[in-house]
Amino acid sequence: MTREEPALEPALERQHALLRGLLFDPAFRETWRSGEAGLTAAEARMLAPVDHSQLDATVHRLGRDVRRRARAGCGTLEEIFAGSLASIPDGDRPALFDAFVASTHYARVRELPDEVTGEPVEQSFAAFLGERGIGAAVTRRQERDRALLKSLARHPNPGFALPPQIRSGGRGFYVVDSEGGEHRLTAAVDGELIQGAVTGVIAAVLREPSLSARAPPRVVQRLVAMGLLSASAVS
Repeated sequence: MTREEPALEPALERQHALLRGLLFDPAFRETWRSGEAGLTAAEARMLAPVDHSQLDATVHRLGRDVRRRARAGCGTLEEIFAGSLASIPDGDRPALFDAFVASTHYARVRELPDEVTGEPVEQSFAAFLGERGIGAAVTRRQERDRALLKSLARHPNPGFALPPQIRSGGRGFYVVDSEGGEHRLTAAVDGELIQGAVTGVIAAVLREPSLSARAPPRVVQRLVAMGLLSASAVS
């Protein structure tokens, strides 16, 4: 059963969307294989020449490329998540990255320059590892956030949707990660990466700037001077 042809969408744009779906959307790829993707007759003809085995090989190459690709200023995903991946033998890693590219996590990644929304790959890869129980949760979080903040230090106008754990404030971005009563700050301010332990008071104020009214003035002044809070947000 087919649906009506799209009235206004240019054929080339639709072809691009369909091919991208085959490469990056595992759910669409499986419904296409089973003939249940709900394509129009024209769309079905458009995808008819696609060979299933060649598509699988292309997805495998994508996994290899994602594994090897260096992120600006951060290295490859293997280098970024070195601690999390420490227990995975080298021989098992190609299959792991193939599985990542075929996952719903990778389907959310912004990979093409003309896309304006989507997750950064570091965010999606950390979630993928967490789903598989690979690495300690605190290690995954800190490796993920350090890479994202390094990227934001270099490019403060991100081309991706800002992940929920990252806050913008003052002259940059920051994350406060808490584990076992300890609080760690990772921030990108004025092009510089800042990392270190912080007190519970500082962690609370950074998470909820409205609490600055009840915090010691010297703490608030220091955070404003560091570029983590804006003066207007705490006045």
